[in-house]
Amino acid sequence: MSGYTRCYSNIRKRLLAECYRRKCEKLCLQFREVLLAGIDRLPLKKIYREFKKMLLALGRPKWEELDRDCLAIVLQKAGLKSLVSSAPYVCKTWHEASLDPKCWEDLAFPEHIDLMMERLAGISRTAFMRAIVDHSGGHATSIMLSNDFSIEALEYVGNQCPALKSLALHHPMALQKAVVISNQISKWGNLETVTLMRGCHMKKIVPQISLHCKNFTDMRAPQSYIGEDEASLVVTHLPKIKHLSLKGSTIEGETLVMIILGCKELASLDARDCTGFKADDAGILQLASHIPAFKCEGSRDFKNYRHRLVNGVPQQELEEGHINIEWDRLFHKFG
Repeated sequence: MSGYTRCYSNIRKRLLAECYRRKCEKLCLQFREVLLAGIDRLPLKKIYREFKKMLLALGRPKWEELDRDCLAIVLQKAGLKSLVSSAPYVCKTWHEASLDPKCWEDLAFPEHIDLMMERLAGISRTAFMRAIVDHSGGHATSIMLSNDFSIEALEYVGNQCPALKSLALHHPMALQKAVVISNQISKWGNLETVTLMRGCHMKKIVPQISLHCKNFTDMRAPQSYIGEDEASLVVTHLPKIKHLSLKGSTIEGETLVMIILGCKELASLDARDCTGFKADDAGILQLASHIPAFKCEGSRDFKNYRHRLVNGVPQQELEEGHINIEWDRLFHKFG
């Protein structure tokens, strides 16, 4: 029996046991929590079948009799792509539930937006994105933006998502668009978390966060180059940050120490699989001993990694084509 099959079976058994024990007419909060255990990993067809079984066990075989609020939570867990391309087409009840703004609180747009527009012909990217943002009714709390967003769409997001708590940027992102996003941060006073893939325009984003987001606690910059300038940026503008993830980044030991000493309120620092310092460096481990969750497993120095840096990027990764480089800028700089 596969892991997924066991997951489905366990969910159904717990559902039925809870149902018979309570003899409930409506789904209570605790019953929902049982239902949603691991639901974010279930395909929509499986969710549909499990709900059907649950309804039959309750003696209510009709979808329209299901607690609509509960169904909205399940559809929210299904993800943005499913909400756009699958969920509304399952049945009338699911279509109506998919219109609930609660389903659209997490707007995780993919890096390439065309992947979500398979069912939609003759509509522009900007119109498509605006329609999705409108579905949230101003209740979106999380969004992931990519270079596919037009400047008009980015400005629309800033105006229509005042409750945003989490922002993520795909890499690469055009500088002009990053400037627009940084200007929108003043409208997101509740922002708590930012994810900058490959350190995407950190120098533009971080100062604005410092100015406008008083509840900010968590920054993630995986697979980034963190030099002295980037470290100084974090220490200067986010000295009270609680959580920082630099997993898979290129960062020298001295630079990491700079962050450890400058951000004294860190509760977690993820420096796993980094290049530039050894995971067993006694000095770093001693300095980071006050951080409750400090992780640096898998990190290695430059000698062990057998590469040198080219404009802050590991040469080996350049040769393997893992990172897109602005070659014109490099040739101008070194030519």
